[in-house]
Amino acid sequence: LLLFLAALFLRLYDITQHPFILNGTEASIGIDVLNVINGTVNDPFSTGWLTNPTMPLFFLAIPVQLLGPSVLAIRLLSPFVGAVTVVVTFLVSQRLYGRAVGLVAAVLLTGSFFHLHYSRLGLTNVWDALLVLLSLGLIAIAWPQDSSTSRHTWLLAGLAVGFSAYLYTSSHLLPLMLLLLLALTLLLDRRTWQRQWRNVVAMATVALVVALPQILFYWANPAIFMDRANTLGILENQSGWLSREAAQTGASQLQVFAQQFWAAALAFNATLDTGTSFGPLKPLLNFISGILAAIGFVMVVFRIRRIQYGMLIVWVSTTIIFAGTLLLNPPNSQRYIIAAPAVNILAALSLVQLIMTLFKESTEDAPETITSGPWYQQKSVVMVIVLAIAATIALYDVGYYFGSYREEHHFADRNTEIADAMSGYLNTLEGDWSVYFYGPPSMYSDFPTIPFLAGSYQKGKNLFDITGREEELPLTNSPNHVFIYLPERYNEITGTKVDFPGGIEKTFAGYYSTPLFHVYEVRD
Repeated sequence: LLLFLAALFLRLYDITQHPFILNGTEASIGIDVLNVINGTVNDPFSTGWLTNPTMPLFFLAIPVQLLGPSVLAIRLLSPFVGAVTVVVTFLVSQRLYGRAVGLVAAVLLTGSFFHLHYSRLGLTNVWDALLVLLSLGLIAIAWPQDSSTSRHTWLLAGLAVGFSAYLYTSSHLLPLMLLLLLALTLLLDRRTWQRQWRNVVAMATVALVVALPQILFYWANPAIFMDRANTLGILENQSGWLSREAAQTGASQLQVFAQQFWAAALAFNATLDTGTSFGPLKPLLNFISGILAAIGFVMVVFRIRRIQYGMLIVWVSTTIIFAGTLLLNPPNSQRYIIAAPAVNILAALSLVQLIMTLFKESTEDAPETITSGPWYQQKSVVMVIVLAIAATIALYDVGYYFGSYREEHHFADRNTEIADAMSGYLNTLEGDWSVYFYGPPSMYSDFPTIPFLAGSYQKGKNLFDITGREEELPLTNSPNHVFIYLPERYNEITGTKVDFPGGIEKTFAGYYSTPLFHVYEVRD
């Protein structure tokens, strides 16, 4: 309960102001949510914007329906999903690796600026991390148990696997992870396979039944399932980027692929995020967590025969290769969030092991206490030490996210900030207005943030893109007119003042551009 409340507080605190603007991806999902509300989208087993499955839209529609289209409404579910992920990380890790590792992993994830950020956005990426954690974690818990008593755990794992089909990233990566994990166990632990194969079949059956409607949709529309992979993939039968890059740079395709791999593999330790949904000026883990996670990965490689460790290797490796190396411009953080619980579990494993080793070596010759033998057997002391270190690391991450990162303003870009500020301005106008936007070719009025947050202004009805000074303004019945100019087209305001004298000019400042845009209001 304390973990949940702490994680939820950090993910809800000042959520409408940080990140400071609604980015285009959040707004695009928000538009799909509005289509669910108005009935345009009524099939939860299809796909929407960028081939994202529509099922999550029906959940997101609840706060948007209650609160109206707003930053708070579209972001409201993510903090709860993120906080639940923290609790599930504790419960799963405790069962698989011990209570100390479970608590440390949960504390690290609570404060992780990477997971914290995506738990505060109106995206469904953070949902993937939860479903993959449940799927792989429940399988690892059930694997060594008696085949008859673990059946309910296998069935729960089947439910998690099935529901993952309705999310975007996990529907593509989780099946790969499962195939690799099951192949690994078949190679290294055939005895348990002989005992558990019926439960594996039962799990697969449940997963198939749960996912069947979405699977049938993909079966009828096979191009959709692989659309993003084919668009962003680097191979010859996809975008063909790998061969073109090799030809342009003079390097071999193997060399270019190696560069891709290291850029993807070092996302948590060295390379910087290339996406537009986060953009920290540092790797996805802080320096200490990154080192601990790397040590933890090496540790689990030597324990690969046990499924709880093989699970982590498969989880992280699949993410690095299929969500990083094989796609354009790695690492993109929104594709990596699926592995956030895994890397924090790895960091927790190495931290606990390190402290236990140091504590044991420093107390081997210590006298016995009255009640519990050698000091190193007093696990509570080790627990206090590792939790103190984990809490310090977590607080550092929290301080960075709400401090330096907030002040850097590397979230999204200029056009996104213009759209966000412009939507806020339009919502302050009272009465009937026609809006003329002098933004093209840099930006157009259908930038998704505007129709989502300022839905009363519709393109072609009372909101118009003006492409040139000589263009004739569309006639409307609105008594009031407002002209919005991006800085590069501000010189055109002179002609507008001649045609519409007596107006009021205002200037809006921003972080990515000052001025951000100018407006000229002409009231009836």
